[in-house]
Amino acid sequence: RWSGNYINHPDHRNTGDAVLDAVFPSARDIHMFPHLAKQEGLDAHIVEHLYVGARDDSANVFFDVSRTVDTKLRALKAHESQMQNITEAFDERIKSWLRMPKENGIPLDLAESFKYFYLG
Repeated sequence: RWSGNYINHPDHRNTGDAVLDAVFPSARDIHMFPHLAKQEGLDAHIVEHLYVGARDDSANVFFDVSRTVDTKLRALKAHESQMQNITEAFDERIKSWLRMPKENGIPLDLAESFKYFYLG
């Protein structure tokens, strides 16, 4: 939702909330969507592992993205409707976020940071 002095975009916050609400407790409760069991033959699903993006002290899992960062940047820039006024500083801003774990003692040059929850 936020980190330091950065507040995430409302669409991203709302999507995150919808995902959280869907996986816990709704997905595991057969009574939430009985029509799916009756009409579709679908059972409740238990999401065991949940990773929520985090760039603050709550992060407890880190994934090395140094080999894929250029692909990540190209993918982000492919959203042309949202990247019309992109500047040269964009790449550096994203990389600065990815360097934050190393600056806090995580031994990875570039890393995505997550708060991990075991829901099993």
